[in-house]
Amino acid sequence: MKSARYTPEFKAEAIKQITERGHGVLEVSKRLGVSDKSLYLWLKQSREEISHLKSMNKSIKTNLTSCPVFVDHYTSCKPSGLMMRMCGIQ
Repeated sequence: MKSARYTPEFKAEAIKQITERGHGVLEVSKRLGVSDKSLYLWLKQSREEISHLKSMNKSIKTNLTSCPVFVDHYTSCKPSGLMMRMCGIQ
């Protein structure tokens, strides 16, 4: 038997129903016709992705705050490729 494929948008909406709207996993799984095992897996993957993105964000902030280039917030400038490499920005 072939397993169903769900779009990222469908998964995101299912997760929102649990995390943001306070519905239970079993309630959402019955309403959407998705196994509770799939929903728990999607929740786990979502949390791991959020954790990874937070880690990346922290790393970027650290690189920017340690960058030797000071940019006045009133001035708009585009750093050179050399400066971007020095700051760890690709």
